[in-house]
Order: sequence, then C-alpha cells, then structure tokens
Amino acid sequence: MRMAQERVYWEILVLILVLMNMAQKGTSFGVNWGTMATHQLPPEKVVKMLKDNGFNKLKLFEAEEKILAALWGRRLR
Repeated sequence: MRMAQERVYWEILVLILVLMNMAQKGTSFGVNWGTMATHQLPPEKVVKMLKDNGFNKLKLFEAEEKILAALWGRRLR
C-alpha cells in the first residue's frame, strides 16, 4: 500500500512539473466539444464547465444556434 501511495505522489509531482513547464513556455491546450453525440450536454452546461475550468478561448467548427446563444455574453473568445 505504501509503495502505491509513493508512486501516486511521484506521478502528481511529475504532472505538476510538466504543467509548470508548459505555463512558462506559454503552451496551451484545447478541448473538443463534440456535437455529434447521442447524449449531448446542454450548451449552457458546457459553457459553464469551460468557464469554471479557466478556459477563455474557444474554436467553433459548427455555429449552431443553441451553442451561440449559450456563448453570448460569456466573455469567451
């Protein structure tokens, strides 16, 4: 049990170091918002999750009316 716990600590440490390195270099990452799912989340919920997790940019590949309405006034670029 102790070895498994130590391994988790090391993995977390490596993840933190990688993220710090990415932040220093200005590296960014994105999230795909799939619109072809059978059980789609409401656009308002997706926009809230994006904002809650610190995203401030979004690239749309499909400008659906419901998505655009959810994004309106939410300060996402």
